[in-house]
Amino acid sequence: MGGATSSRAAGTALAAVVAAGAAAAVWGIGIERYLFTLRTHEVSVLPPGSRPLRVLHISDLHMAPWQRRKQDWVAALAELEPDLLVNTGDN
Repeated sequence: MGGATSSRAAGTALAAVVAAGAAAAVWGIGIERYLFTLRTHEVSVLPPGSRPLRVLHISDLHMAPWQRRKQDWVAALAELEPDLLVNTGDN
């Protein structure tokens, strides 16, 4: 009887691992790759009365030639008219 219980537990664990892997693949392939995010923050570091400084920080684009949707989104960032562009991460 112990062998059947152990075998069932192993099967359940394997099914859980496969389900988690499938969920991660669906998230990464079908959802996350289209979740481009723009966050804005206002930081008061310049002296009062100074002209605001607009900084656009881009990170970890992982751009590929076939990613037209991402390329269009990045191109549209020019409309923000930043004073400074900072590019970090592995692109």
